[in-house]
Amino acid sequence: MSANTLETSGGGNETTPTARTAGLLGGCNILTIQGYRPIEDLVPGNRIITRSGLRVLSDITTEIEEFAAISVKSGSLGFDRPASDMKIAPQQDVMVRDWRAEVLFDADMAIVPVEQLCDGTYICRDAEPKSHLVYRLEFDQQEVFYADGVEIVSVFETAETPELDLADAA
Repeated sequence: MSANTLETSGGGNETTPTARTAGLLGGCNILTIQGYRPIEDLVPGNRIITRSGLRVLSDITTEIEEFAAISVKSGSLGFDRPASDMKIAPQQDVMVRDWRAEVLFDADMAIVPVEQLCDGTYICRDAEPKSHLVYRLEFDQQEVFYADGVEIVSVFETAETPELDLADAA
């Protein structure tokens, strides 16, 4: 991780939940070697564009979970990010590299759960929890991939999750 990058999973006195509700919901498009494709159409073996280059999708898992999703309006995370309105699980880590990283986290880049970016207007938690089909993309290592232009940190489960190497990200 570069010297001026922050990775956070909470702030202040919050406690970290034991089970993370991370992942993407249907309707978003993932950047692949063939261009943007609906997440629902992806299968293991697809070649996905990541910040580190082209990577093969190891697995894609789905699970039905109940939570209040985070709605992200088109363009609210930067120019054309996301390209269209999207919904994300609340604790899905996203990378921000704009004024938010500087103002909120005093860093050039920050990896934060999307729920920490809620502003009540453009990025909002849905009013009521409901059941969602959650998609999780898995690679051989942790990656940052693109969902409708938003930089999403892949779910990567190991005893020791390696830090993302963001030195080339600037």
